[in-house]
Amino acid sequence: MRATKRTGFTAEQVERVLAEANVVLKTPTIADRRMRVLALTAEGVKNSGQAFTVRQNFNSGVWAIVHPENSAGKTSLLEFLVLPLRGSPGTFPRTCGRGCVVSDWTS
Repeated sequence: MRATKRTGFTAEQVERVLAEANVVLKTPTIADRRMRVLALTAEGVKNSGQAFTVRQNFNSGVWAIVHPENSAGKTSLLEFLVLPLRGSPGTFPRTCGRGCVVSDWTS
């Protein structure tokens, strides 16, 4: 409880004072923060010097980014999607081999 840190009182003391003043604390409703990505467009130059262009529309449903080769740009596509949503690049494992689960991109 932040009030205990700010006032130096115990949680019981703060709760008693609030109850005596008929102050009822409610847990705030969590805002609905869903966002639908409609499309991805990116242009640039790979580390190899090769230019690339990506234009992908996303319809409703589940999407997967797959390619049988390493360094094909799968993680880069995820980073392109995460950057505008987070305002900073994601943290994805770079060399994890087959069966890798991307797990640290929401932190």
